[in-house]
Amino acid sequence: MSTVAAEQFQHQAPPPEPYQGRRSSVIGKFVDRFRSGSGGLKATNSRGGLLPDDYYENKDSGGGDAPAGEDHVPPPAAARNRKRGSITMSASALSAKMRGGRKEVATVDPTPAESAPSDLWTESYNALRDDETSSSLTLAYESIVSKQLPKLLKQDRRDKPLRGCSDEERADLMLAVTRGSMSNKQGEQSEDDEAQAMLASCREAIAGLMSAQPNYAAAWAGFCSLTPELLQTVIERNDLRAGLVHIIGRVSWYGQLEQVLDSNSWTDEGVFREQQGSIRANLSHLYRAVLELEMNCVCATAGVSDPDMDSVVAWDELNVMVRRIMQADDEAVFVVRQHCTAEVQDKLLPLVTDFRMPSEEDDEARD
Repeated sequence: MSTVAAEQFQHQAPPPEPYQGRRSSVIGKFVDRFRSGSGGLKATNSRGGLLPDDYYENKDSGGGDAPAGEDHVPPPAAARNRKRGSITMSASALSAKMRGGRKEVATVDPTPAESAPSDLWTESYNALRDDETSSSLTLAYESIVSKQLPKLLKQDRRDKPLRGCSDEERADLMLAVTRGSMSNKQGEQSEDDEAQAMLASCREAIAGLMSAQPNYAAAWAGFCSLTPELLQTVIERNDLRAGLVHIIGRVSWYGQLEQVLDSNSWTDEGVFREQQGSIRANLSHLYRAVLELEMNCVCATAGVSDPDMDSVVAWDELNVMVRRIMQADDEAVFVVRQHCTAEVQDKLLPLVTDFRMPSEEDDEARD
């Protein structure tokens, strides 16, 4: 699996200031525990995956596929304990610790910002697809997403509908999946159904950006097409759950971040011109990491019943992947605070928030 550089931003950010209006919550405490490294993983095999060890033992010994009639299905996940315990370290303290202990590496050479900011998602997707360490993940993800295409589009492209087409064609096909997911009937939402609430939150945010950012909306086709039942099978794992709480809460943030590539968003145009190429490259790395986490999540849901899908998931790397996204986001926030106008800050910074259950948001609104 490709390594996503988290240390790309030129500025080494100080501990982020606490965001106004945020409060402690069950999910917030869980994410803080994960950031502090105290959240354990819930795996069902020694590799960290959701399939039992005997499947891999049979496969490695040359046994091939499982005998007919034998289903290698993981045991049911244990019920989640809603009480996650005390917080050992705050998110701000962890961010400061991670930045202070980060090793210095060579900075990325600035590259010209040749294409429109909205193309960053296409660029990041192609980077994952073309990297041999993540090409199998991307192919598996495309296979899953293509099954959600409308019938007419499926018939037009029977074999590998998302592979071998242009970037524009792929974006159109994925956008069709995203649009179709908006009308999915999920039934009445339960107050305690975290998976259902995550999907509803993501779809609502994407719906608000679909017209202005079609490529971005297309990038979320896989996650938007999931059902609560499928998503529930993987958010039992603390690493995936923490990652999803983080990125689902920031769907609107990622969709609006292109504004930092507009010189009018900066207080000093000279500084913007100087750093434009490296900032664009840094955002591309962040977007690639978010896409890679989404692909792993979608493939993990399919991996519960399909060993081939389970095998492409980077189970051992998810923890590090999530932490890199968290740190890269902290550094992106620093760029906005340090260089952007007050108007842009007022628009972007409120979007930097973790996912919260509707009941928690209602409680905050009443306070």
